[in-house]
Amino acid sequence: MEEKDLWGDDDIEIEPDEAAEEVYIPPESEDAQKEELTTYADIVFCIDATASMTEAMKDVKENAIGLHAKVKKALDDAGRKVQQMRIKVIVYRDIYVDTVAFEESEFFTVPEEEVRFKAFVEKFEPQGGGDEPESGLEALAKAINVDWVQGGARRRHIIIMMTDASPHPLDHPKRSLSDVYPSNMPADLIDIYDMWCKPLNTQAKDSERSMLDQKAKRLVIFGPNCETWNEIGKEWKLANHVVCKPGGGMEGMFDMVITWLVKSMS
Repeated sequence: MEEKDLWGDDDIEIEPDEAAEEVYIPPESEDAQKEELTTYADIVFCIDATASMTEAMKDVKENAIGLHAKVKKALDDAGRKVQQMRIKVIVYRDIYVDTVAFEESEFFTVPEEEVRFKAFVEKFEPQGGGDEPESGLEALAKAINVDWVQGGARRRHIIIMMTDASPHPLDHPKRSLSDVYPSNMPADLIDIYDMWCKPLNTQAKDSERSMLDQKAKRLVIFGPNCETWNEIGKEWKLANHVVCKPGGGMEGMFDMVITWLVKSMS
């Protein structure tokens, strides 16, 4: 895996959330009152579950299941607290090859629903996919449009993508010929970028709604060196791309995930 500083550019170093700005913290009690600020964190994993991920999948599953405990310990060590953490998983393959191209869980509140979360993660197996590339951009679009948490004085809306393949273009010629292609997908890379940057709107109709908080959002892609992932990591605000070797070479990935999550929630 190519090492990359996840704290460059605009990542993390942003203005405080509006709700947090409204809370007055006197200098003499700053640390104590920071503990009273409620932080709600949603994490969406987009996991490539095609056959080429076989080598990496065992570690991906084990680390995803153990994520909450490791994050909680790291936050405790840093003197930080997250009042609510929810985790959702979107498993994807290749919409143009596989009968079941997407498997999507609900949001699981952890640790309260950890048993159900574990059961979902353990059930899926790497298979299909045909030749590279896969349907990673469709999975990312699904993640951007989930029902993100809106509570708490501070929020984090985090997407973590894990793949060893480049994504199909959203304007693939086969798209118009497919009778199973997901509805409400962006038309191209510019369109999905607009989704990523869409202002928060919890009151609009479902087809026009955005629940993604622009100050709370974070995206990290663990994926191969390819044009699309490179562009997203370079051009999208609060997004990063960590280059991983094709064929499941993701050694050390979750150590970086833990560090990244803790810093993004602090």
